[in-house]
Amino acid sequence: MTVYRVRFSPRAWEDATEAGWQRYELTQDPAQGQAFTQKIYVEARERLEAFPGRQPVQERESNLFGCPVHRLRIENWHLYYRIEDGEDGPLVTVLFLWNTSRLPIDNDEAERIKGTL
Repeated sequence: MTVYRVRFSPRAWEDATEAGWQRYELTQDPAQGQAFTQKIYVEARERLEAFPGRQPVQERESNLFGCPVHRLRIENWHLYYRIEDGEDGPLVTVLFLWNTSRLPIDNDEAERIKGTL
């Protein structure tokens, strides 16, 4: 079985931190905010390191990024990622997180994200 390394882009790290802050603001409990951020990292790694291709390719985001982009849902957040052959073997790069309540990502935001990769 192939094991994929899972890497969060700088933007994905920022988004995961923001998700934790949102949880903190909702609950007013710092521990819940930290736990939610940690849940995103752990669950993404657990679910993507073995079979990242099982999540469907998202046509719209793939067109914006110029490569196949997959989506994984963790609670009310979508994690968008790509699968690559890295220098050290198979690699999954989490590109960004997007709250499910937001409108889809637009071209300008996609360009900003691509600039950080």
